[in-house]
Amino acid sequence: MDVVLVKPLTFMNRSGRAVLELVRHYELEPVDLLVVSDDTTLPLGSLRMRPEGSAGGHNGLRSIEESLGGPDYPRMRLGVGNAEMDRWPLEDFVLDVFREDEQPVVEDLLDYAADAARLWIVEDLESAVARFNRRVSLDAE
Repeated sequence: MDVVLVKPLTFMNRSGRAVLELVRHYELEPVDLLVVSDDTTLPLGSLRMRPEGSAGGHNGLRSIEESLGGPDYPRMRLGVGNAEMDRWPLEDFVLDVFREDEQPVVEDLLDYAADAARLWIVEDLESAVARFNRRVSLDAE
C-alpha cells in the first residue's frame, strides 16, 4: 500500500483546493483520505477520529467539504485547547506557539496521533477510532 503525506501550501481556509488536486492526481475517493486538523473545541492533548462529520466551524474543513462535495471523509482532530480564547482572536491563538508547560502534552499528542495514523494505514479507521480516540480532562491541563 502506498501512502502519501501532504501538507498543503495553501492558506488553511483554502486547503480544499489542495485536497481536491490530491484526490484527482492519485484518483482517490474521499474515504481514502485522513485529514488531520487542529481543534480549539477539544482540550489540549485530546484526539478524535471519525469517518465523517461536520466542519464544526473549522474553515479548513469547510473548504475541504466544499471541494469534495460533502463531509464524508475521515478526519483526525487534535485538541489544541481553548482555555485562553477570551484573551486572543482565534487566528492569533491557533498561530501562536505553545507555552513551555504545554510542550510535553503537544509532543505526546503528536506521537499518539502518528500511532493512530499508522493503525489506520495498517488496519482500518474503526480500529484506530476504538484504540486512539481520547478526550483529555480539562482538569488535566
